[in-house]
Amino acid sequence: MLIDGTKILALPQDEVWQALNNSDFLSRVIPGCSKVSEPTPGQLVLVLTAAVGPIKVNFNAEAQREVLIPSTSFTLTGRGSAGPAGAASGRVKVQLTPVEGGTQLDYSATTEITGRMAQLGSRLIDSTARKFSEEFFSNLAREMTPPA
Repeated sequence: MLIDGTKILALPQDEVWQALNNSDFLSRVIPGCSKVSEPTPGQLVLVLTAAVGPIKVNFNAEAQREVLIPSTSFTLTGRGSAGPAGAASGRVKVQLTPVEGGTQLDYSATTEITGRMAQLGSRLIDSTARKFSEEFFSNLAREMTPPA
């Protein structure tokens, strides 16, 4: 499944880059996330809870961040296990571009779900992934809105 989009954030590109590379910040904006750690540079370990249709799952996930162009773009590749409910893997590419009034964030993500969760059907999984993405970017915009 492919999810892509563009968001405009009202902060300079360097501030957006720093936030997206900060594990404490990520733990606040990733929906259902209870922990993000970075045991080695570029490696993320996450614990999160997600509802995929009627199934509520706890994921233990690992991701590797590859910086393509510092302060401009990176790719994050990861995999998470939800035990008997299945697993998810994916890759997201993020591109930051300065624009008037802030930073344009372009993203493209591919995901694959296996196990019991995959049996729920692609429409439900696609809807859940899009909802997760929108919630992430809503949280991101909220956290990055400068105080009035």
